[in-house]
Amino acid sequence: MTHDDAPAGNVRANGWLLSTVEGLLRHRPRRPIYHSALVAHSDAGSFVIEMTPMADENGVNERGVVAQGRVAMRWLGRFRLFRYEIHRWKGGVIPDLSAAIDGPVRVTNDAATQRILDLVPLVPTPTWG
Repeated sequence: MTHDDAPAGNVRANGWLLSTVEGLLRHRPRRPIYHSALVAHSDAGSFVIEMTPMADENGVNERGVVAQGRVAMRWLGRFRLFRYEIHRWKGGVIPDLSAAIDGPVRVTNDAATQRILDLVPLVPTPTWG
């Protein structure tokens, strides 16, 4: 399964489950989890920048993966289920874009776009959770 084949419902269901479990463990109500992504347009083309669960070891170049990190505990990072990817994906797609809670927000339309694209691989990859 490639990233763009993953049903958006899986992302929502997993987010709901994670938020529910964390709420129970922390004795608080479940809180919404949002997926954020950036679409950057430059002279080189259109790019999607986002962080997603690790899809698989195949297709890393096709998805524009520039970094990977761990989720939960460091030692769990050996398993794909507990890893995430940071993408800088030329011509990429956001599978759950239709479920967005708001429309696009234009940030800039100048040379800063290329600088952002250049810096994506340098984003720190802490262990989340």
